[in-house]
Amino acid sequence: MNFGEKSNIYVSGEVVIPESFSDKINSNISTLFVVVYDEESPMPMPYGAMKLRLDQAPEAGGSLPFFVTKERLMVMRENQPPPYKLRVKARLDLDGNAGRDQPGDLTGEASGVALGTQDITITIDKYIEN
Repeated sequence: MNFGEKSNIYVSGEVVIPESFSDKINSNISTLFVVVYDEESPMPMPYGAMKLRLDQAPEAGGSLPFFVTKERLMVMRENQPPPYKLRVKARLDLDGNAGRDQPGDLTGEASGVALGTQDITITIDKYIEN
């Protein structure tokens, strides 16, 4: 998979939105965050995050492709090498602001992902309530 990036892909795949979330998807959702954690770290802070603007609101039963590279990732601490074992969280974000999950957001995670893994699937499985 070549996207014209200068560095290797940290992780890539797709975010799947099950049909069961059709009543939870707000038509104002326009942002996908992919948040990367060091699975072996006791720190709750992520290694970094990538923000992707969506042209249209996602649909239940659909999927969104993503790929994370050094250039696309906002790293929390400069010069920190990428972790080898990742926990990757996808968040369909209602307000488009980075930070904690907020009411109306939809999330899903994949754990035990090796750095450089391609074609993972993250299934949305949580709706953040008020």
